Amino acid sequence: MPGRRIHLPSHSEISKPFLLLGYERSGTTLFRRLMSMHPRLDYDLYHERPKRFLSCSTAKEALKKMRKPCTQGGETIGSEMSIESGIKVAYTKAKLALEVINRFLWMFPQGSIVHAIRTPADCISSQMRTFDRPFDRCLTMYFDSVPIVRKRLYKLRFGTPMRPFKSTLRVQNVIYGQFMYDSFAHLHNLYHWMGGGPVDAKHTKIVLSTKDPWDYDGRIMCGLRYFKEVRPQGSKMVLNKKQQKAVQHAAEKTLYGRPEIQ
Repeated sequence: MPGRRIHLPSHSEISKPFLLLGYERSGTTLFRRLMSMHPRLDYDLYHERPKRFLSCSTAKEALKKMRKPCTQGGETIGSEMSIESGIKVAYTKAKLALEVINRFLWMFPQGSIVHAIRTPADCISSQMRTFDRPFDRCLTMYFDSVPIVRKRLYKLRFGTPMRPFKSTLRVQNVIYGQFMYDSFAHLHNLYHWMGGGPVDAKHTKIVLSTKDPWDYDGRIMCGLRYFKEVRPQGSKMVLNKKQQKAVQHAAEKTLYGRPEIQ
C-alpha cells in the first residue's frame, strides 16, 4: 500500500485515534457521542463515511479530508469531527469491516479499536423494527459478518492456537446491554481505558444526562441528541418464538463457546 505512516500529535496521554466499530444497531451512534465527549479529545469521532476513509491512501490524506464541522438538524453546533480523534463505522458486511480495520491499523498503528457488541436477537429485532427488513435477511447478515469480525480482532490480539502471541493492539469490547444497565460505571471504565488521566465523576454524569450540545472549557460537546439520558431500555423484541430459536441455534453454531471470537 503506498504512502507513509505518520505520528499524530498527542493530547495528554490519550491513545488515539479510535476506530469505533460495530454491527448495525449495536449502539455505535450512542457510543460515538459518548466517546466524543471524553474531556481529553479535541474533536468528535468522525461519523461513518467508510468509503471516504478507504479512499485515503495515507494518514496525512485522511487527516486532511476527514475533518468537518458537526451539524445537528442541518445546523452547525460549534464543534468539529476529525479522524484525528477517530471514526465510527457501523457494518453489515464482514468485507467492509475487515477493510476498514486493516486500513486503520496500517495508517494509525498507534490507534485503538472499540468493538460495540449487542446480542444477536436484539440486533436482528432492531433491524426488523427500524428498517422493516425480513427476518431471514437480517439473520443471514448478522451471522455472515459478526463472528468473522470478532474472530479477526481476536487473531490480531492473540494470534491463532497454532501460533499464539499477544500484540500491543488495544481492543475494547463494549457490550450494549451491560453498558445500558450500569452506564456510569461502564462509561467511567471506558474513559479510563481511552487514557488521558482521571475523568471527573461530575463530567461523566453530565455526559450521560445531557441531550443538547453543551460547553466544556471552551469546547462544544455534542450531547446525546437521541436520548434525554442513558438508562436501561425496555425490551422491544419483535421476534416470534420460532425466530428466536433460529437465532439461538445460529449463535450456538458460530459464537457461543468459541474463545477465539470472544
